[in-house]
Amino acid sequence: MSAHPAHGGDLVRAFSKDLKERVLAARDSGEPTKVVADRFAVSPAWVRRLVQRRRESGSGDVPSARTAPGRTRVLAGREAEIAAAATADPDRTVRQRKADLGLSCSEEALRRELHRLRFRPKERR
Repeated sequence: MSAHPAHGGDLVRAFSKDLKERVLAARDSGEPTKVVADRFAVSPAWVRRLVQRRRESGSGDVPSARTAPGRTRVLAGREAEIAAAATADPDRTVRQRKADLGLSCSEEALRRELHRLRFRPKERR
């Protein structure tokens, strides 16, 4: 079974570092993208992206796939303050707690942080 739908496969999976090294070595030796893609049963677009990632990284290492850096928590560093407020007055709604703490984040951000800290905020008053 081929790993790429463009080559008759039915699933997409992560490619090994060894495969990436062999693909890059083949491209470095002057083989055209299409020939390399056919030889290693990957898509030509994947080969181009791999070469591009290596070029953009500025190193000769095999680049890993770009991943989203993740969501930065807007309330990072204020956990103790939020937990203390939630413990002191558990009957406050998220909207009220946001106003009490003078937060500029969304109510949803505060709700997520309260859940992360294991507090179940009151929904309505």
